[in-house]
Amino acid sequence: VYKRQVLLSGDEALKKPGTLKKLLAQLQQQGTKILRQEGFARSAMRLEHRLDLRYSGQAYELNVSAQGDFVAAFHRAHEMRYGYHDRERPVEIVNVRCRATGNTEKPRTGKLPPRRRREFAPAPETVSLEFAGRNRKASLYARENLRAGDTFAGPAVVMEYSATTLIPPDWKACVDAYGQIILSRRS
Repeated sequence: VYKRQVLLSGDEALKKPGTLKKLLAQLQQQGTKILRQEGFARSAMRLEHRLDLRYSGQAYELNVSAQGDFVAAFHRAHEMRYGYHDRERPVEIVNVRCRATGNTEKPRTGKLPPRRRREFAPAPETVSLEFAGRNRKASLYARENLRAGDTFAGPAVVMEYSATTLIPPDWKACVDAYGQIILSRRS
């Protein structure tokens, strides 16, 4: 977000929009330049202009879109936030803003392959864990060895580089097509 502090009369800015347009264009130019340096094409850029407005003399502002009649939008926003508005009271612009966003494609999520018909899952190791004051043998699985459709009962532990998943007794785990471990209570 590129921001510039100003103090402009809202009514003046509506009557003579040149000053406001110039300020917003400068901020937009900064945002566009940075996005270009990041490798974004113009078609992948989204630029949003917003204003922080307040009634003259107030110490707090409300943020509204710079499009259209932003003074009327401020009165509506003030009514919604504080329960009143005063169209006779002068409104001033405190800050102008330009949010520059580079849109990227959604990452593709690959599906986890299922285990082949004759492929057996590596036999899990076992560890001793305590559940409700009782020692229990738990299966220990390496996450990278799991495949879509694998199902196993707790107590079990799934270990990976960045996390450990505990499957308590009376629960079962099923690995879905995206590699997520879905837990459900055994009946």
